[in-house]
Amino acid sequence: MPKGIFLRPYPYPWKAAFSFSNDIDTTTPARYSFIRDFFRSIPAAAPGAEMGLPYCESFFVFNRNPYHPDQVALKTHPDLLMPDLESGYLGVLHTWGDYNFNPVFTRQDAAKAYSLLSECRNKPRVWINHGTLHNLQNVGAGVGYGDWQEYIDGASNYYRLPEYHLDYALKLGIDFFWIERPTRVIGQNVKLDAKSCWQAYYSQNKSQSRALKRAVDYLFNRFVRSSVKALREYNRLLKVRQLRDGSKIYEFIRYGNYSKASADDLGEIISPQVLDQLVERRGTMVLMTHLGKTSTSPDEFTESSMEALKHLKLLYDIGNVWVCRLDRLLEYQALIESIRFNSAGNEIIINGFTSEVWGDFCPEPEKLEGITFCCPKPDNVAVKYGNYRMEFKPNPKDADSCRSVTLTGRIARSD
Repeated sequence: MPKGIFLRPYPYPWKAAFSFSNDIDTTTPARYSFIRDFFRSIPAAAPGAEMGLPYCESFFVFNRNPYHPDQVALKTHPDLLMPDLESGYLGVLHTWGDYNFNPVFTRQDAAKAYSLLSECRNKPRVWINHGTLHNLQNVGAGVGYGDWQEYIDGASNYYRLPEYHLDYALKLGIDFFWIERPTRVIGQNVKLDAKSCWQAYYSQNKSQSRALKRAVDYLFNRFVRSSVKALREYNRLLKVRQLRDGSKIYEFIRYGNYSKASADDLGEIISPQVLDQLVERRGTMVLMTHLGKTSTSPDEFTESSMEALKHLKLLYDIGNVWVCRLDRLLEYQALIESIRFNSAGNEIIINGFTSEVWGDFCPEPEKLEGITFCCPKPDNVAVKYGNYRMEFKPNPKDADSCRSVTLTGRIARSD
């Protein structure tokens, strides 16, 4: 156990962290309303706990999908979605619109969406790539042209790509992007070895022969385990990525399986066993799912999915899993990776924040809510941030017998 003053990975008393990353695909107005109301009213699972689970939703601005004309989108369902956008409930932009099977997206569509969203009080901070390769707006090489400004042919002729829009997304305030395929490793930001990879990707595959399993196991042990740095980078929740227009962004990783990504699959993909393993590993999980896709009626979950959600609620209520909004979790992770601090006597001094994406920055004091410092004498410590002394809550010992202080995001007094 480290000595002295150090950062806790999660706010006290949490051992692990979890966020839903729901893709709004095929969600009808009735299903949309049910999901919103469900997460606000899921019953408490422990004495003294509050109802509900923290959750934020994704949305399309436009719906151009000819096979799902009734799925919700801001332009077609403004009375339903606009109040939720203004309140901050819609924190994730699932691309500018659904162009599945209808490849007509251009930069002008992004400009129209930007003009609409930029007038809102609360703006989405998270971008999720979407759907088929017809979605040319997707960001990232191999999946779209959203970050590619110009094409150069063999004669060195330059052609502007009409799907480029990343500058609009960044100007809107999008900070975090999901680009690549999901991971099946339970728990990000934890030590990863070949055995973990084997369990996640191969040991559950019954179709593989025993000889092939042995061969893959050998390859993982021979090559993957030796690359500790590569494994650590692979399993980080946040990574810095430079896109094709030169912009540096935060890319995040999601947990899931494309073949088990509906509301009916929650009982397997986040079973009580999976969630307990997340706690045991002290990891972070961003769950990729499509809660609008279900074989049940629009106003219910399957029995197995309900059992998984109830277990998640229990782990949240007893202080094991920090369930929080996706945008909140990603911002928190970026802050604790960027913070610069030292201690002098009984004072913790936050000197500032430095990020490869954002450079040197000084977030408002309220943004620091939840940051937790483990320290041996929390009752006698002071926390200074610039010209402010920060208010905090001293905590009793956690599961690792560490005392700590958690910032409330409020100023105690000015110097």
